[in-house]
Amino acid sequence: LLRLPSSPPPAPPSPPAPPSLPAPPAGDTYTFVFDAVRGPGSDGVQLSEVVLYDVAGGVLGVANASATDARQVMNRYQQAPNAIDGSMETKWLDGGVSKGISTLQLTLHSPAVVGWYEFFTANDVPKRDPVSWTFGVVRDAAACERAEDDCPLDVLSVVKNAAAPMGRGASYGRFPNRMPPSPPASPPPSPPPPSP
Repeated sequence: LLRLPSSPPPAPPSPPAPPSLPAPPAGDTYTFVFDAVRGPGSDGVQLSEVVLYDVAGGVLGVANASATDARQVMNRYQQAPNAIDGSMETKWLDGGVSKGISTLQLTLHSPAVVGWYEFFTANDVPKRDPVSWTFGVVRDAAACERAEDDCPLDVLSVVKNAAAPMGRGASYGRFPNRMPPSPPASPPPSPPPPSP
C-alpha cells in the first residue's frame, strides 16, 4: 500500500545572508600602492589631485603627502605634496611604477576613517594614468619610516583595470575604501527524493 504524504515536504533552507563589512579602521596615515598605468610604455605614474572623504562624504584634511621611495622622483617640481595642494595645474609624478610599484602616502591632520577617495588625472601624458592599485591604512608609521621596501599596511581595497578618464584634470569618480565581500558560495543541491 502506497501512502502519500499529507503535506508537501518542507522547503529547503534559505542561503545565509551575506556577511556585512566590518567597520573600516581609523588611522592617520593612508597609502596607495600603484602597480599599473594606462600605458603603453609608461615611464611613471602621475595624478593631479587625490582627495580623501570621511564616511559622511566630507573632505578630510591631509597634512602631508610623500612618496615612500624618494629615489623615484622624476622632477623636483612634481613631488608628492602636489597631489594634495588643491590645484589641477600641478601634479605628482613618480617613476617607481616603471620598475614595479609607486607608493603615495597621505597623512591626515588627525586620525579618521576614510569612507571614499577620489583621483584626478594630471594635465598631460595619459599613458601615466594609474589603472591598478592597492589602498590601505598604515598600522605603524614608525615602522614604515624604517622599512626599506614594505610598509605594514592593512589593505582596505584593491582596484584592478580601472577606467581612467581621458580628460585631463578629470575625476575617476569616488572609490569606496572597502570592497564588498564576495558573494557566499551556492548551497549544495538538495538530495533527490527517495524512490518509492
